[in-house]
Amino acid sequence: MDGIRAPHPTTLSFDRRNITIYQTCMTIRKLGLGMFGCTLFLLVMALLLAGLIWKFWPKKSAAEPATQYASAQVITSAPAPSAATAPVPEPTPPAETADPPPVQSYPAQPSLLSSVLGTVASMTLKVYPISPDNPSFPLTSGGAHAAFVEMEKNPQQLPRPLVIIGGYEDPGILTTLGMQYFQLITKDTKLISISVANCRDFAECRARVLEEVNIACGNHDPNWTAEVDVIGISLGGLAARVAAAPSRDPATPQRLRIAHLYTLSSPLAGARVANLGITRFQQEIQPDSDLQKYLNAVDADPKYEITSYVHLGDEMVGQENASIPGRTPYWLPNTPLVPLLPHEQMMVDERALADIGRRLRGETPYTLPKPAPFPPIAEPVKN
Repeated sequence: MDGIRAPHPTTLSFDRRNITIYQTCMTIRKLGLGMFGCTLFLLVMALLLAGLIWKFWPKKSAAEPATQYASAQVITSAPAPSAATAPVPEPTPPAETADPPPVQSYPAQPSLLSSVLGTVASMTLKVYPISPDNPSFPLTSGGAHAAFVEMEKNPQQLPRPLVIIGGYEDPGILTTLGMQYFQLITKDTKLISISVANCRDFAECRARVLEEVNIACGNHDPNWTAEVDVIGISLGGLAARVAAAPSRDPATPQRLRIAHLYTLSSPLAGARVANLGITRFQQEIQPDSDLQKYLNAVDADPKYEITSYVHLGDEMVGQENASIPGRTPYWLPNTPLVPLLPHEQMMVDERALADIGRRLRGETPYTLPKPAPFPPIAEPVKN
């Protein structure tokens, strides 16, 4: 159909609030825009709109120089003399012409677009300088996209259902983008999207995750859900870990059976914004909270695999908090656009998604077995 290939047959199980968002994202995908393309497209459109407003907004005209009217004739109301009485003017020698006043030149003003991009680049590079490459994750964005194209050409059936859990107050946008990506590289696989946007604490997150997985997989075991792989986006990663840990309520002993947990900038060991302690989530995420102490006591060494990813300079979680205590996540180097919002960009970073896709399909991942330590933080550039 007009060169657009239909998605591979994949069973989708959505949180019921995500259908419209999914349809919208699939429409964007059919237009040829990937995840980075959508973000870049919106940014470019916003800048173009600002440029048009700047160009056509009415501007005050510059004041005319006073010398422009120096040679203008002065018209009076005196009657004009008749031809008979009017004296014949004597010829006068031509007056010496004075040199015209020098024309002042002003430097060309930069366009709004160049001003905005220059200011943003200057500010972001001072806060988050371009970071070095990760020796344990030698994959570029271009290589990640090429990997996605290859996987899309040869979709594989995954060994178990895949669950994608969204982050804090995400109504399902990021989970839907993830579903879109993995739908195109898999076939005959159950994909389960779960939003925890309206949950008030991790107890409600746990209940929501278990309920959605049980409905999608048709499970009735009171102790365990069906075995699944999980991708946790931001807060969703910690929600998955809570759902997999032993229950603190004897009346609800069921746990999430995870084979492999992949986390994207998840606050597994705390979060920088949690220091505010305003919301219930922030209080529970703090490293010394009762929830974190409980997880470290009963689930310090999970029986399932955990692979964590984070951008350097994550402003929300903090790169040091993106894995369980004692472990280092796979960190991703910043690019000229990523420093704007390292935490948010992590959710759609095709490098991490390509590595997860290879792992889910049982193929050799791009990451090395042992994550490299964090590089030293570069000092901001001082004027």
